[in-house]
Amino acid sequence: MAALHEKLDEYIGEPDKLSSPSTMQRATTLVVNITRMPEIGPRLGDKRDELSRLLKRAATPLRVQLISDNVTSVSIYKVGKLGSFATRELSLRPGTYVAVGSRPGYRDVRLEFLVGPELEPKPVVIRCEEAI
Repeated sequence: MAALHEKLDEYIGEPDKLSSPSTMQRATTLVVNITRMPEIGPRLGDKRDELSRLLKRAATPLRVQLISDNVTSVSIYKVGKLGSFATRELSLRPGTYVAVGSRPGYRDVRLEFLVGPELEPKPVVIRCEEAI
């Protein structure tokens, strides 16, 4: 029982990690296994419900606006290459992302940004502006 509480606390304590498909799968399996148990106490039930809520949150994509300059080639790690554009909207699951911009003759830029329902959605601006 102590191991279950410890694992639940680990997932609940770091909800951004639930965006990873493997972590989400393990956490979902844990919730299902706890639900199938014949008897659970109120503390375990509350933690299971909280983790279930966090899993739903982690699986729900949110709109993110990206702004560039039509000449910077933009990629987002774990998402893909987006190419050049002025504005673009993506639906991303909550978590931490890294956008990379590259442009011939200019210094590459790297920008880490967070996506989450509790965060005010601000546009992500990625432009290569420093000439080499």
